[in-house]
Amino acid sequence: MIQANELLTLIFSIGLWVFIISHKEQMKKFPYYKLFLTAVIALTFGWISSILEGFVWFSVMDMIKHFFFAISSLFFAVWGYHVFTDRYEVSE
Repeated sequence: MIQANELLTLIFSIGLWVFIISHKEQMKKFPYYKLFLTAVIALTFGWISSILEGFVWFSVMDMIKHFFFAISSLFFAVWGYHVFTDRYEVSE
C-alpha cells in the first residue's frame, strides 16, 4: 500500500529534478557537483523503491531503499566535507 507522505516526497523529487535539469549549466559551477548529483540520484532511487515496496517484494524493496539512503548519506557527507574543508575556485 502506498503512503501519502512517500508519494508527496516523490513528487517533490520530480520538482527537484526539473530544477536540476533546467539549470544544468549552473549546476556545473556548483562545488563538487558530481558528488552532490550522485547523492541526489541515490536519494531519488531510495524514494522510488520506497513507493515500489508497497506493490512488489516488500522485504527486498525495503532493503534496497535503505541501501540507497545509506549511499546517499555517504555521498552527501563526502560532498559536505569537501565543500567545507577544501579551498576551491568559483568560476563565473
